Amino acid sequence: MLYKYQMIKKANALIIIILLLLFFSIFIKKADIFAVQDRPNLDIVLLFDHSFSMFEYKDGRMYEAQVAAINFVDHLDSAYDRIGLIRFSDYAEINKQLGALFIDVKKKIDSYHVDDFSKFSNLQKAIAKAVEELTSIRARPNAKKLAILLSDGSINRPKLNGREDISYAHSQALQEADTAKNKGIVIHTVTVGGDKADQELLAAIAARTGGNNYIATSPINLIPVFEHIASTLTTNSSGDGRGYVYTVEKASKTVPIPISINKSEAIKKNDNNNYYEISYLSVGAAQETEQGTDQDQEKEPEKNKAARQKALLLGSILSDSGWKAALIIIAGLIGTYLTWLVKTYKRQSL
Repeated sequence: MLYKYQMIKKANALIIIILLLLFFSIFIKKADIFAVQDRPNLDIVLLFDHSFSMFEYKDGRMYEAQVAAINFVDHLDSAYDRIGLIRFSDYAEINKQLGALFIDVKKKIDSYHVDDFSKFSNLQKAIAKAVEELTSIRARPNAKKLAILLSDGSINRPKLNGREDISYAHSQALQEADTAKNKGIVIHTVTVGGDKADQELLAAIAARTGGNNYIATSPINLIPVFEHIASTLTTNSSGDGRGYVYTVEKASKTVPIPISINKSEAIKKNDNNNYYEISYLSVGAAQETEQGTDQDQEKEPEKNKAARQKALLLGSILSDSGWKAALIIIAGLIGTYLTWLVKTYKRQSL
């Protein structure tokens, strides 16, 4: 009888421990739910510039963009968010429709490489495809609709009467931005490289739709840019991308400070269009990379590729599917243990 009592006592203690682990695993993963009230649902489409210029430069802009985008997806929560993926060059195509299978989106981003698709840049087609997806049957009526547009500029499509006309290409992109605005879609723009005209175009697209415009003066700054976008979208009850931390230096309106960046040097220009430029990253190793030799820069893509693969693997482990699988395993262990306990008790009773 004493043996049965001790066995049951130990079993109860183990079950309590397992249940506590189960509770804390849920709490740790979902702590942001308790920290934010009325977190809005977000339908987000990533617009990825897949033109040839994204691959041809030695600064590794495509590799850094892939790492930054994968990291961004890891900040999302399938309980609230849906993500879609569009790449664009001469035209635009939907690589992943709006959905909650974040790992599939990350794998697709990781697979991007220069191919026959990679030619010129057509923002009008990119925005039109985003509008198409964000107004499709997959879009949720109660969700905020957002597009995050990443480009290195050189916007030169569509053509006008069969010839290249930059002004026409820009005007068509702005008209499509107006269409997005009328559909309730906010576009945040991120420029890496590009000339002044391209930067002004992306700033205007963001301004017309109520979004923010970012300029990464170096590809390595894409990671903190996307971290900032993710943090403001997922910690702001309005879901419009404007966070709770603001600048006060010569700003005509309050705008967020990018995280992981030296605040005194983060914003070079600021105006009514929520325009700011990321030019300084407060990480020593990153600064060394920026100041390296041409030979170092040629090796950089391999380093970035390894970092991207590591981020993809880590994101998979920590993704929603990962923690849900962990909970299933824990529940299975509890069930197995209780089955063993019942069988043992029956044997002792005989």
